[in-house]
Amino acid sequence: MHGGAVLAVPVQAFAATVTVGGDGASLPLLDAALARVGVDAPARWETDIPRGVGLAGSSALVIAALRASGRAPEDPLALAHLALAVERDDLGIPAGLQDRAVQAYEQPVLVDGDTVRVLTPARDLHFVVAWDPAAAADSGEYHRARRPSPAGMARLARIARAAADAFSAGDADALADLMDASARLRDEVAPLPAAHNALAQRLRARGLRPNSTGSGGAVIAVIA
Repeated sequence: MHGGAVLAVPVQAFAATVTVGGDGASLPLLDAALARVGVDAPARWETDIPRGVGLAGSSALVIAALRASGRAPEDPLALAHLALAVERDDLGIPAGLQDRAVQAYEQPVLVDGDTVRVLTPARDLHFVVAWDPAAAADSGEYHRARRPSPAGMARLARIARAAADAFSAGDADALADLMDASARLRDEVAPLPAAHNALAQRLRARGLRPNSTGSGGAVIAVIA
Protein backbone atom coordinates (compact mmCIF):
# COMPACT_ATOMS: atom_id res chain seq x y z
CA MET A 1 0.00 0.00 0.00
CA HIS A 2 2.93 2.33 0.67
CA GLY A 3 5.24 1.05 -2.06
CA GLY A 4 6.73 -1.79 -0.01
CA ALA A 5 6.98 -5.54 -0.48
CA VAL A 6 5.30 -8.41 1.39
CA LEU A 7 5.91 -12.15 1.59
CA ALA A 8 2.51 -13.79 2.15
CA VAL A 9 1.41 -17.40 2.61
CA PRO A 10 -2.14 -18.81 2.46
CA VAL A 11 -3.58 -20.28 5.67
CA GLN A 12 -5.52 -23.29 4.44
CA ALA A 13 -7.03 -23.96 7.88
CA PHE A 14 -9.49 -21.10 7.34
CA ALA A 15 -11.99 -20.39 4.59
CA ALA A 16 -14.66 -17.95 3.42
CA THR A 17 -17.56 -19.22 1.33
CA VAL A 18 -20.06 -17.17 -0.68
CA THR A 19 -23.10 -18.42 -2.60
CA VAL A 20 -24.91 -16.08 -4.99
CA GLY A 21 -28.67 -16.44 -5.26
CA GLY A 22 -31.43 -17.52 -2.91
CA ASP A 23 -31.97 -15.70 0.36
CA GLY A 24 -29.14 -13.63 1.72
CA ALA A 25 -28.52 -10.82 4.15
CA SER A 26 -26.95 -7.63 2.84
CA LEU A 27 -23.24 -7.18 3.50
CA PRO A 28 -21.44 -4.13 2.04
CA LEU A 29 -18.40 -6.15 1.02
CA LEU A 30 -20.48 -8.64 -0.94
CA ASP A 31 -22.83 -6.03 -2.39
CA ALA A 32 -19.88 -4.00 -3.67
CA ALA A 33 -18.08 -7.04 -5.08
CA LEU A 34 -21.15 -8.23 -7.00
CA ALA A 35 -21.97 -4.73 -8.22
CA ARG A 36 -18.44 -4.46 -9.61
CA VAL A 37 -19.12 -7.36 -11.96
CA GLY A 38 -22.73 -6.40 -12.72
CA VAL A 39 -24.50 -9.03 -10.64
CA ASP A 40 -27.70 -7.93 -8.89
CA ALA A 41 -28.53 -10.82 -6.57
CA PRO A 42 -28.47 -11.60 -2.86
CA ALA A 43 -25.59 -13.63 -1.48
CA ARG A 44 -25.17 -16.02 1.43
CA TRP A 45 -21.84 -16.24 3.18
CA GLU A 46 -19.97 -17.98 5.97
CA THR A 47 -16.42 -17.73 7.24
CA ASP A 48 -14.32 -19.11 10.07
CA ILE A 49 -11.53 -16.60 9.56
CA PRO A 50 -10.98 -14.66 12.82
CA ARG A 51 -12.18 -11.13 12.12
CA GLY A 52 -10.30 -7.92 12.70
CA VAL A 53 -6.94 -9.46 13.61
CA GLY A 54 -5.07 -9.06 10.32
CA LEU A 55 -5.85 -12.46 8.77
CA ALA A 56 -7.45 -10.98 5.63
CA GLY A 57 -11.02 -12.01 6.43
CA SER A 58 -12.61 -9.12 4.53
CA SER A 59 -10.64 -9.64 1.33
CA ALA A 60 -11.38 -13.38 1.51
CA LEU A 61 -15.10 -12.60 1.37
CA VAL A 62 -14.59 -10.27 -1.59
CA ILE A 63 -12.53 -12.85 -3.49
CA ALA A 64 -15.12 -15.54 -2.71
CA ALA A 65 -17.96 -13.29 -3.89
CA LEU A 66 -16.21 -12.47 -7.14
CA ARG A 67 -15.57 -16.15 -7.81
CA ALA A 68 -19.16 -17.07 -6.90
CA SER A 69 -20.47 -14.46 -9.35
CA GLY A 70 -19.15 -16.47 -12.28
CA ARG A 71 -17.62 -13.30 -13.71
CA ALA A 72 -14.25 -13.24 -11.98
CA PRO A 73 -11.13 -12.92 -14.15
CA GLU A 74 -9.30 -16.20 -14.71
CA ASP A 75 -5.93 -14.48 -14.29
CA PRO A 76 -5.09 -14.42 -10.54
CA LEU A 77 -3.37 -11.03 -10.72
CA ALA A 78 -6.37 -9.48 -12.45
CA LEU A 79 -8.63 -11.02 -9.80
CA ALA A 80 -6.46 -9.58 -7.02
CA HIS A 81 -6.55 -6.10 -8.57
CA LEU A 82 -10.33 -6.34 -9.02
CA ALA A 83 -10.80 -7.29 -5.37
CA LEU A 84 -8.53 -4.41 -4.32
CA ALA A 85 -10.63 -1.99 -6.40
CA VAL A 86 -13.80 -3.16 -4.64
CA GLU A 87 -12.43 -2.34 -1.19
CA ARG A 88 -10.20 0.65 -1.95
CA ASP A 89 -12.14 2.44 -4.69
CA ASP A 90 -15.75 1.45 -4.10
CA LEU A 91 -15.79 1.25 -0.30
CA GLY A 92 -12.96 3.65 0.57
CA ILE A 93 -11.06 1.09 2.68
CA PRO A 94 -7.28 1.72 2.82
CA ALA A 95 -5.76 -1.50 1.49
CA GLY A 96 -2.90 -2.98 -0.51
CA LEU A 97 -2.54 -5.80 -3.00
CA GLN A 98 -0.94 -8.41 -0.71
CA ASP A 99 -4.00 -10.04 0.92
CA ARG A 100 -5.90 -10.27 -2.35
CA ALA A 101 -2.88 -11.64 -4.22
CA VAL A 102 -2.18 -14.54 -1.86
CA GLN A 103 -5.88 -15.46 -1.90
CA ALA A 104 -6.22 -15.16 -5.67
CA TYR A 105 -3.12 -17.27 -6.34
CA GLU A 106 -3.74 -19.63 -3.38
CA GLN A 107 0.03 -20.04 -3.15
CA PRO A 108 2.88 -18.33 -1.30
CA VAL A 109 3.75 -15.08 -3.05
CA LEU A 110 6.07 -12.11 -2.90
CA VAL A 111 4.04 -8.99 -3.62
CA ASP A 112 6.48 -6.26 -4.62
CA GLY A 113 4.68 -3.07 -5.58
CA ASP A 114 2.27 -4.12 -8.32
CA THR A 115 4.12 -7.32 -9.21
CA VAL A 116 3.51 -10.79 -7.81
CA ARG A 117 5.99 -13.69 -7.78
CA VAL A 118 4.79 -17.16 -6.83
CA LEU A 119 7.19 -18.93 -4.46
CA THR A 120 7.85 -22.64 -4.01
CA PRO A 121 10.08 -23.67 -1.09
CA ALA A 122 12.87 -26.16 -1.75
CA ARG A 123 11.73 -28.10 1.34
CA ASP A 124 8.67 -28.09 3.57
CA LEU A 125 8.34 -25.15 5.96
CA HIS A 126 6.01 -25.18 8.95
CA PHE A 127 4.34 -22.16 10.54
CA VAL A 128 2.27 -21.38 13.59
CA VAL A 129 -0.41 -18.68 13.49
CA ALA A 130 -1.77 -17.20 16.72
CA TRP A 131 -4.27 -14.42 17.34
CA ASP A 132 -5.84 -12.57 20.25
CA PRO A 133 -9.52 -11.60 19.80
CA ALA A 134 -8.98 -8.86 22.38
CA ALA A 135 -6.61 -7.18 19.94
CA ALA A 136 -9.16 -7.08 17.10
CA ALA A 137 -9.56 -3.68 15.44
CA ASP A 138 -10.58 -2.00 12.19
CA SER A 139 -7.63 -2.29 9.82
CA GLY A 140 -8.88 0.72 7.87
CA GLU A 141 -8.64 2.92 10.95
CA TYR A 142 -5.12 1.64 11.63
CA HIS A 143 -3.95 2.48 8.10
CA ARG A 144 -5.68 5.86 8.02
CA ALA A 145 -3.82 6.90 11.17
CA ARG A 146 -0.35 6.03 9.87
CA ARG A 147 1.84 7.27 7.04
CA PRO A 148 5.08 5.28 7.22
CA SER A 149 8.19 7.01 5.90
CA PRO A 150 9.40 6.02 2.41
CA ALA A 151 12.79 5.15 3.90
CA GLY A 152 11.21 2.83 6.45
CA MET A 153 9.09 1.12 3.81
CA ALA A 154 12.15 0.66 1.60
CA ARG A 155 13.93 -1.09 4.47
CA LEU A 156 10.94 -3.34 5.09
CA ALA A 157 10.79 -4.15 1.37
CA ARG A 158 14.44 -5.22 1.34
CA ILE A 159 13.75 -7.56 4.26
CA ALA A 160 10.71 -9.01 2.46
CA ARG A 161 12.73 -9.71 -0.70
CA ALA A 162 15.45 -11.42 1.35
CA ALA A 163 12.75 -13.40 3.17
CA ALA A 164 11.35 -14.55 -0.17
CA ASP A 165 14.79 -15.88 -1.10
CA ALA A 166 15.09 -17.69 2.25
CA PHE A 167 11.57 -19.10 1.83
CA SER A 168 12.37 -20.36 -1.68
CA ALA A 169 15.57 -21.98 -0.37
CA GLY A 170 13.62 -23.67 2.42
CA ASP A 171 15.91 -22.02 4.98
CA ALA A 172 13.66 -21.84 8.05
CA ASP A 173 16.29 -20.33 10.36
CA ALA A 174 17.20 -17.51 7.97
CA LEU A 175 13.51 -16.87 7.34
CA ALA A 176 12.83 -16.69 11.10
CA ASP A 177 15.63 -14.15 11.53
CA LEU A 178 14.21 -12.00 8.74
CA MET A 179 10.67 -12.21 10.10
CA ASP A 180 11.97 -11.07 13.48
CA ALA A 181 13.86 -8.20 11.83
CA SER A 182 10.72 -7.20 9.96
CA ALA A 183 8.63 -7.22 13.15
CA ARG A 184 11.13 -5.07 15.05
CA LEU A 185 11.41 -2.57 12.20
CA ARG A 186 7.61 -2.51 11.95
CA ASP A 187 7.53 -1.38 15.59
CA GLU A 188 9.52 1.67 14.51
CA VAL A 189 7.81 2.39 11.18
CA ALA A 190 4.14 1.75 12.06
CA PRO A 191 3.68 0.59 15.67
CA LEU A 192 0.96 -1.95 16.43
CA PRO A 193 -1.43 -1.98 19.43
CA ALA A 194 -0.14 -3.03 22.86
CA ALA A 195 -2.34 -6.16 22.91
CA HIS A 196 -0.73 -7.32 19.67
CA ASN A 197 2.78 -6.76 21.01
CA ALA A 198 1.91 -8.68 24.18
CA LEU A 199 0.89 -11.66 22.03
CA ALA A 200 4.15 -11.45 20.08
CA GLN A 201 6.12 -11.37 23.32
CA ARG A 202 4.41 -14.56 24.52
CA LEU A 203 5.63 -16.35 21.39
CA ARG A 204 9.12 -14.91 21.77
CA ALA A 205 9.20 -16.24 25.32
CA ARG A 206 8.75 -19.70 23.80
CA GLY A 207 11.72 -19.29 21.48
CA LEU A 208 9.80 -18.27 18.36
CA ARG A 209 10.44 -15.19 16.20
CA PRO A 210 6.99 -13.96 15.18
CA ASN A 211 5.99 -11.32 12.69
CA SER A 212 2.66 -9.53 12.35
CA THR A 213 0.20 -10.92 9.81
CA GLY A 214 -1.21 -7.48 9.10
CA SER A 215 -2.70 -4.58 11.01
CA GLY A 216 -2.52 -6.21 14.41
CA GLY A 217 -4.07 -8.98 16.46
CA ALA A 218 -2.41 -12.00 14.85
CA VAL A 219 1.16 -13.20 14.42
CA ILE A 220 2.91 -15.87 12.39
CA ALA A 221 6.18 -17.66 13.15
CA VAL A 222 8.17 -20.25 11.26
CA ILE A 223 9.11 -23.41 13.17
CA ALA A 224 12.86 -23.36 12.63
